[in-house]
Amino acid sequence: MIRKFFAVSCLLLAIASNSTAYTIDDFEDGLLKNKPSWFSFDKISLRAVSTRDLRDGESDKIGAYALLVGGATKDWYVGGIGVVLGLDAASARSFNLDIYGYGEGSGKIKVELYDGNKNNTEIETKDDLWVKELEINWYGWRQVSFPLSEFKNMGTKKNRSGELAKLQLIFISTTQMGGINCALDNLRVD
Repeated sequence: MIRKFFAVSCLLLAIASNSTAYTIDDFEDGLLKNKPSWFSFDKISLRAVSTRDLRDGESDKIGAYALLVGGATKDWYVGGIGVVLGLDAASARSFNLDIYGYGEGSGKIKVELYDGNKNNTEIETKDDLWVKELEINWYGWRQVSFPLSEFKNMGTKKNRSGELAKLQLIFISTTQMGGINCALDNLRVD
C-alpha cells in the first residue's frame, strides 16, 4: 500500500512539474495516415467525416471533421486503432478526447498508454502498459477526461519514464454479438 501511494505521489509530482498540452489528433486534415499516422487492426471501420450532422451534446469545441468508428463482432472484441507517439508526457495530468455516442449499446473503449524509455519509440514486451476503460452509453458529444492517476498499470515494470511511446484504443461491444458505433475528436494529453 505504501509503495503504491509512493508511486502515485511520484507520478503526480513528475506530472505537476510542467503543464504543456499536446494534441494527438483533431482529424481536421481529414486524413488518418498523415500527421499522425494511425494504424488499425481487426474488424474496425474508420472514416474521417464531417461533423455537420453530429451536433448533439457538448459540441462547442468540435471541429469540422471527426473520426467515425464502426464494426461488428460475434464475440465482444471488435478491433482497434493506434499511433506511435514518442511523446514526452512527463508533465501530463490527463488523457482527453471528445466522443460522440449513439446511445445505449454504442460500445466500450479501452485506452492503452504504452510507457516508453526516453528517446525510444519501440514497445518492449514487458514494459509498462497503462489501461482505462469507458462504456459509451450516451447520445451526442461528450468531453471525456481520464486523469492519468486512474489508469491501471498492466505491465510488468513499476516505473513511469514520462514518455508516451504509443496510444491504442481498443473497441469492445457491450454485448457478445454486437459492435462499436461512435465518433472521436480532439485526442490530447494535458
